Amino acid sequence: MVKIDKKALKKSLEAVQKEAHAHVEEQKKIKIATRSTFFEKISRLLPKSFTTSAETLLRYSGKEEAHVESWVGKIFIYSIVLSLATATASYFGSITNEFYTLIVGVVIFIIAQSTPYFRLSIAADKRAKDVEVVLPSALQLISANIRAGMTPDRAIWLSARPEFGALMIEIKKAGAETIGGTPLTIAFQNMSKRVRSRILERTVLLVVEGLESGGELGKLLSETAAEIRSLDILRKEMDANIAMYSMFIIFAGMIGAPFLLAISGFFVEMLTKLSAVAGLEGEVSAKAQEAGVSLLTFSTSITPEFLLYFSIFVISITTFFSALLLGLIKYGDEKRGLEMAPLFVMVGLAIFLIVKIFITNSFGAAFGT
Repeated sequence: MVKIDKKALKKSLEAVQKEAHAHVEEQKKIKIATRSTFFEKISRLLPKSFTTSAETLLRYSGKEEAHVESWVGKIFIYSIVLSLATATASYFGSITNEFYTLIVGVVIFIIAQSTPYFRLSIAADKRAKDVEVVLPSALQLISANIRAGMTPDRAIWLSARPEFGALMIEIKKAGAETIGGTPLTIAFQNMSKRVRSRILERTVLLVVEGLESGGELGKLLSETAAEIRSLDILRKEMDANIAMYSMFIIFAGMIGAPFLLAISGFFVEMLTKLSAVAGLEGEVSAKAQEAGVSLLTFSTSITPEFLLYFSIFVISITTFFSALLLGLIKYGDEKRGLEMAPLFVMVGLAIFLIVKIFITNSFGAAFGT
């Protein structure tokens, strides 16, 4: 067994405990600073599910120091102000219909209200991913400390290194809880509740069982770290296998659909303008019906403007759900696709406009469009 300097170990442990205590005090100050009586009263008028969801997401995303009720009330008020301002501007702008103005206001309110929650959810998933990446290294370090003769609690506290990022913060929080009198096993179970990671949850369960049973914890942690690394390698191999599906989704949503809609829009515009310029819409339709073909009968009901708006709507919806599907296939969580959704929508619309302009400039002169 490797000999360790007990005095140096004691000083290191005291430094970690002091830092953990200082972190808790800092969180309390932030919670007091972010508290607002007005927003807090607003949040109490809302359904309790708003506060419950926000509290869970703030905890998972590492922002539990924020005052939950004030945060919920602030988001709600900002959403109302933004929706009213947008609806008013649209009413005095291009949209004069009161019903459509109301729809715009409701849509903006829903987007403004849900966006912060989605951002917190994405941040929670990223944080969990960061923890899972460094977790094997942290377990190996704890295992090495235990095998060097440290007690499990000291081995864990001294593994809180800056390179572990979010995991270091969680270890410090658990250390602060034990300083306040919380048992070590309970402190670790609370740590798993602050990170939305099933891998961390199972690892903490193994550690707790090892501490309670008095088994060879060092060997158990080392084997767990090896299994997590094997799982990560398997996950990377799966990512390589689904690359073809990802490419198909990107091509269909961002390239294929905009290209086809741009061509169909030009086709309708060409037929409509040709029939209008020639003044033969009724005559051609009658002759076509006599021949059993109704090629131009739709030109009076489907206008190029309608098809343009319809194409923009279809491309936006298609690319949005393509991003969600890609997030589900690649990461196992459709919410991860929300990060890519704005880019997918913008690229899809850009390709649609580029193809439409190219076709119009290339063939429009020949048909008078």
